[in-house]
Amino acid sequence: MTNPWCARRWTRSAAIETVQKRLAALPGGANPGYTNGPLSAALKSLATTIKLDLGLEVATVDYGGWDHHVNLNGQFPPQARELSQSLQALLERSRPVA
Repeated sequence: MTNPWCARRWTRSAAIETVQKRLAALPGGANPGYTNGPLSAALKSLATTIKLDLGLEVATVDYGGWDHHVNLNGQFPPQARELSQSLQALLERSRPVA
């Protein structure tokens, strides 16, 4: 399968116009499931990029703070909860639009 972004040369203005049209076509509204944490913020952006269908093949998101040497009972549970809730929201939000 040929990636349309690689199959032909896009001008900057054509690429911007395409992204703007696709953004405008996305459904608005709330972002259920996301938290107010830093991982959710990054994954909301990633979900939008996935829905734009621009040919994204690989993405990375950094979520630090896993080096727990002290206070494991106090630090780990909220960190794991943020990870779990944010990933679930990403999976739900990045499904194709029907």
